[in-house]
Amino acid sequence: MGEIRFGGRLVTPAVVFARAATMPMADITSYLLIEIGLSFQQPVGVISQIRTIQAIIAVVFALMMGAMSVKFKHKTLLIWGLLLIAISAMGCFMTPSFSLLLLVFPLAGIGTAMVQPMTNSLVGEHLPREKRSGAIGWMMTGMASISILGGFFIKYLNEIGGWRLAFIGYAFPAAVIVALLVYLWIPRSKGETSSGQGGEGLLSGFKQVYSNRSALSCLMGMAISQTTWQAILLFWASFYRQQFKITIGTFVLLNIGTVLCYIGGNLFTGRYANLLGRKRLSIISLLLSGVFMVPMFISPNYLLSYAFVILFAIVGGVRATSTQSHTMEQMPTARGTLMSCMSAAISLGAALGAAIGGYILLGYGYAGFGYVFGAINILGALVFAFLTRE
Repeated sequence: MGEIRFGGRLVTPAVVFARAATMPMADITSYLLIEIGLSFQQPVGVISQIRTIQAIIAVVFALMMGAMSVKFKHKTLLIWGLLLIAISAMGCFMTPSFSLLLLVFPLAGIGTAMVQPMTNSLVGEHLPREKRSGAIGWMMTGMASISILGGFFIKYLNEIGGWRLAFIGYAFPAAVIVALLVYLWIPRSKGETSSGQGGEGLLSGFKQVYSNRSALSCLMGMAISQTTWQAILLFWASFYRQQFKITIGTFVLLNIGTVLCYIGGNLFTGRYANLLGRKRLSIISLLLSGVFMVPMFISPNYLLSYAFVILFAIVGGVRATSTQSHTMEQMPTARGTLMSCMSAAISLGAALGAAIGGYILLGYGYAGFGYVFGAINILGALVFAFLTRE
C-alpha cells in the first residue's frame, strides 16, 4: 500500500493523532491508579512509580533519538514509537505481577520519547514558521481532547472488565490505528540525512544544541515546568477521589470542563503567539500556574478547589504551546536533535514529578504537594525570563 499524498495537507492531522495516541497509557494510570494499586496491594505513592521508571527510561531513549533523528527517517521513527506503545499496552494487559508491570509499562515511555520529537520535527519540516505554533496548539488540543473521550471509555472498560481491559481495549488499538494513519498521510521528510552518515554527523546536532545557552535554558525550563504538569496529571484524580470522596464518573465529568479550558489556552496561544511573543507567554503562564497550585490542594471543598483547577488549566494550555514553540524556534538548523532533547527534558520532568510527588504524598500529604509544586512552577518562570531569548 502506498502513501496517500495531498501536498502535505494531512501532516497536521497526522501529527495531532500521533501525539493524541500517547495519552491513553497515561490517562489509564491517572484514572485507575487506585485500582491498579489494589490489584497488587500497593499504595498510590508506590504504584505511581511505574511512571517514574517509565520517564527515566524515556529520558535516556530521547537523548538517543537526537542521534537517530539524524540517521533514520523521522516518519519511520514515529511509526515505531507508536507500535512500541501498542506493545506496552498489550504487556500491561497480560502482566501477572507488579514487578513485570514495572518492565512492560516503560516501553510506552520509549514509544512516547520517539513520538514527541518526531511530531515536532515533522511540523518544522513541512510547515512554514507562521503556522508552526498553530500546529503545536492543535497537537496539545488533540492530546487534551482524547482525555475527554478517553475518560468515559476508561470508566466503561474498567466497569465491565477491570483496568486490564482498558489497556487492551483502548490504548492498544489507538496506537495501532494511528500508526497506520501516519504511514498513509505523512509524505517523506524533505530534510532527512542519509543513513550512511558517520559518527561526526550523529554528534553534530548535539554540539550545536549544547553550545547554545538559550536553547539549553529552554530545555531546563521545559524540564522544570513538566515536573509540575506531569505530577498534576498523575495525582489529580487520586486527590479528588481520596480527599473529596468523589466517584470516577464524577471526576470524568469535572475533567471535561478542565480539558476544554486547557484546549482554549492551547488554541489562544497557537493563534496569538506570534503577536504576543512566545517567551512572554511562557513566563506569565508559569507564574500564574505556580500561584494557582496552592489553593487547588488546600481548599476545603472540591468546588472551590475546582475553580482554581479551571484557572490552572487555562494557563496550562498557554504554557504547553508557548514553551514548546519557543523552544522549537531556538535552533532551526538542528531541530531534530533539539526536539529529541526537548522530549528528554519532558520525560525528565515526568520522572521528577512522579518521584517527588510520590515522596511528598507519603510524607506531607496533598497540602505539601501544592506548596512544593507551586514553587517549582515559579522557578521555571524565572528560567525562561532570565536565561532564554525570544
